[in-house]
Amino acid sequence: RVLHRFRETVKACDLVVLASGTATLETALLGVPMVIVYIMNSFTYHLAKRLVRVPAIGMVNLIAGKTIMPELIQEEASSQAIFLKVQEILDSQEIYRYMKEELEKVRLNLGSSGASGKLAAEILNLMPE
Repeated sequence: RVLHRFRETVKACDLVVLASGTATLETALLGVPMVIVYIMNSFTYHLAKRLVRVPAIGMVNLIAGKTIMPELIQEEASSQAIFLKVQEILDSQEIYRYMKEELEKVRLNLGSSGASGKLAAEILNLMPE
């Protein structure tokens, strides 16, 4: 029921701001551009940064293999920075159109059935051996 409300709410938006996690993937599958934000304990962040080597934090960007949705992490995720990024996207038809096109590519890449298996395979491909 909560997932249904999430989908319904996101579908009504032109752009969403959300924390990194599975919500970014769900939002991507709905085709709604987003700004991904993530703030964690400073010590944990610096430790994780040393241990985990990934090119992005948002699942949608990991699947795309490049940053298609902006990520504001730690001190970059200030309210001012979030506002400016949202404004930049909504003021630019070119940026917005690019984001929509890239989300469609992600959706087509994952497909409609077996998306979780495909996602797991994509994530495993990113892991160092």
